[in-house]
Amino acid sequence: MCGNDASAASDEAIAAVFKAIRLQGWSGLPLPRELHVGVYAFVNPVWCLKPPLPSPLSGAVLQHHTELVIDCSNTRQRTFWETMTPQTAYELGKQMINLRCLIRRYPRTPEGAPGVRSGYYVGAYGWCHGIFVALVEGHVAGRRLAREKEWPTTTSVEGSLQSFVFEAVVLSNSGRPEMTQLNNINITPPTATPSQAISLPALTHVKGIHLGLSAIDGRGWAMPALQRVFSVSTDMAHIRAFIATTQSLVQLEMPQNMEMMPLQLAELLQSIPAGQQGSPGPLANLRVILRIKVYEIESTDMIRDGFRDLQKCLVDRGCSKCITYLDLSMRRSDCHSLILNDSATFKALATFINTTCAASGKVCCRFLRCADEVRDIPLNNLVSYTRFDKVPGCGPQLLSILQKL
Repeated sequence: MCGNDASAASDEAIAAVFKAIRLQGWSGLPLPRELHVGVYAFVNPVWCLKPPLPSPLSGAVLQHHTELVIDCSNTRQRTFWETMTPQTAYELGKQMINLRCLIRRYPRTPEGAPGVRSGYYVGAYGWCHGIFVALVEGHVAGRRLAREKEWPTTTSVEGSLQSFVFEAVVLSNSGRPEMTQLNNINITPPTATPSQAISLPALTHVKGIHLGLSAIDGRGWAMPALQRVFSVSTDMAHIRAFIATTQSLVQLEMPQNMEMMPLQLAELLQSIPAGQQGSPGPLANLRVILRIKVYEIESTDMIRDGFRDLQKCLVDRGCSKCITYLDLSMRRSDCHSLILNDSATFKALATFINTTCAASGKVCCRFLRCADEVRDIPLNNLVSYTRFDKVPGCGPQLLSILQKL
């Protein structure tokens, strides 16, 4: 669109906004035109817009929205998103060229709901996932077009979208059958994969990665500035879809009791290309790893190999003497039987810490209790470290910590 066509479309959009303002009785407010539009956008969320969509009204209003919530928490909002097609979501995304934060609140059952074990819940992780994907890809396309129209005088940066947030919302009186039905609503992304890369150069935070998000894999999404990732799932495919293109990772966090073993974490981080020789490396900024699972591992060989593989993976990607906070989850019995009773395993752990952690870094050994855990540890397990030969510099401190578990 160019010239008179663009001007006519802009005039039509502004006229649509002022018609809506008059209908709401605001026309007497002494405000500049652009401020009128901004105020209207502020008090009218996307789900309040009237069909058909997209429209001149949505085109004028949506460019003022910086946060969008795909929400299942009340009936009106849930209906709005469930009845939308991915193509409509894509077109709306094209109009939201200044979007900074995209939140998707998907439904889940209460704990112990009908058909669900006590203390557990079932989530409809796929609910409106296709709408989320379409909005993001539309936003990228719309922002690209806006910058091309302004070229070569454009002052806008390439990306605006800074964060994704995925949150579970409890739907009372729901059970497994309801979640099964909700899970399949608008789960499928647009059938056509993007013809151009989906570049998200401003995206720095992703919170709440869960099952089902691996569907973005293969759609050309690039998130080079991604710094902080929090996952509520240990399924590597879903986390990999987000971190595989990052060059800036600072923090990777798993929820308690859903940690990854060293070998699993190494496999996940290996999905990030090592980078060219002479470059700092994509993990040179890594500072925090929460949490590494060092319990319920079958053998000392698996612990030893896991930490060695993880160490190599990190160092090859630029993470040497970088980590300032490392969180290890352990159980007392495993700690003594698998680590303190085997010098090679202890040294593998100590070498990993010595190689990847900064001198001023903090290593937290989190002690997980078991109700049936034996409290009396055989004496030979406690004193076996006396057979150890030379260990890395952090060895004595690590030994002191582990003995106190």
